[in-house]
Amino acid sequence: MPKSTGQARALASALEKRGLVAGDVVSFSLPNWPETVLIDLACAMLGLVCNPIIPIYRDAEVSYILRDAGSKAIFIPTTFRNFDYADMIERHRAELPALGHVITVRGGADGATPFESLLAEGDPDGFVRPHVDPNVVKLIMYTSGTTGRPKGVLHSHNTIDTEIQAIAKFLSLDDSDVILMPSPVSHITGYLYGIQMPFTLNAPAVFMERWGPHEAADRIDEHGVTFTIAATVFLQELTDFSVKNVRDLPSLRYFPSGGAPVPPEVIYNAHKAFARCVSSRVYGSTEAPTVTLGVSSRDEEELGATTEGYIVGHEVKIVDPATGAEVAPGVEGEILSRGPEMCLGYAAADHNEEAFEPDGYFHTGDLATLTTDGAMVITGRSKDLIIRGGENVSPREVEDALHEHPAIHEAAVVAMPHPRMGEDRLRLCGARRRCRSNIRGSHRVSGKDRYGEAEISRAT
Repeated sequence: MPKSTGQARALASALEKRGLVAGDVVSFSLPNWPETVLIDLACAMLGLVCNPIIPIYRDAEVSYILRDAGSKAIFIPTTFRNFDYADMIERHRAELPALGHVITVRGGADGATPFESLLAEGDPDGFVRPHVDPNVVKLIMYTSGTTGRPKGVLHSHNTIDTEIQAIAKFLSLDDSDVILMPSPVSHITGYLYGIQMPFTLNAPAVFMERWGPHEAADRIDEHGVTFTIAATVFLQELTDFSVKNVRDLPSLRYFPSGGAPVPPEVIYNAHKAFARCVSSRVYGSTEAPTVTLGVSSRDEEELGATTEGYIVGHEVKIVDPATGAEVAPGVEGEILSRGPEMCLGYAAADHNEEAFEPDGYFHTGDLATLTTDGAMVITGRSKDLIIRGGENVSPREVEDALHEHPAIHEAAVVAMPHPRMGEDRLRLCGARRRCRSNIRGSHRVSGKDRYGEAEISRAT
């Protein structure tokens, strides 16, 4: 039995002994560590629902997600990047009655079980896997919305597998490929292609705990990486590094990019920098991971640079937001999509009523046109979201946090352009007095990290 399989069976056995049953939610808020793969495998074996939580989330987001999902267990670091996760969870245990198990990975803490101790509780040889329906909920992942709190997106084993099969077929990926995953595995991109795809393809994956273009280039050359996928800033920085250091990364075959606007020159520059890599824009969301898959050949560079590429595995309509009527190619409208990789819906029924048509079409909230050859071009958003480095930020959530400050009478948060992050500084309008606060995404942070500090400034 391979070591990873044996460890996953041991973990599944231990969770079963602790009383977790099919349908229970297991959360993890971890960096890109191999333990995340074991957790996901164990959940799949038992029919548990996996709930990845972005490690940069703090008290407000984490406590909300754990409470909303009804998580029975959570896996956390003790500390990571100078933040004490164990202390954060302990602050909220009293308000989380369903949370019976806190497991610390790579360390120990009072009131928690070390990961290795939990593994030792299991019996991998005696574990009998129950039957798991591939159409039941496998994943609940929270995404920022425009109406306040994050929405819990539900995926099944089959919706996830359908998406991976589609991209593997489109790009001819197989067990000869090597995957690099710089995106957090707690995002839909990292989860799908870092945790799920390697098992579908029987291909190795290389995780990056922290992003750095130099380290990424070294890992690509060392391991013969052929495929990666990430937001615009990752592609830009790897391209710049490769040009400056004359590193053309000859093993790299594909680097699709999305999650934030991708200017055409980013694709053109990547093709100049890398020996044989195909880069292109792609479009998707947590609800529908990849509506378009870009292009599969450098011969289609112009299409991959100026559009989101070909629609694969989805039925798409572009409709007039006001009337709901389908518009002609070249006319801007809202994207409605449906297909076998579409999520099962949201955890909250009222969110489903707003987002889904009776015939299954999903309102993406994004605006686009279709070209005559069937490619999609994103033109804007009807949803009021800020996209910063590939991560959605809800202005409403930031405004709600600001309104808690006694010195702020009224707040309105909008994005400002940034050459690296796409959208960056958040402008606070109508404040009672000038206020600067460390806010990153929808939560407060201490000090600076590689993204710097988001600036809150009074509009003039």
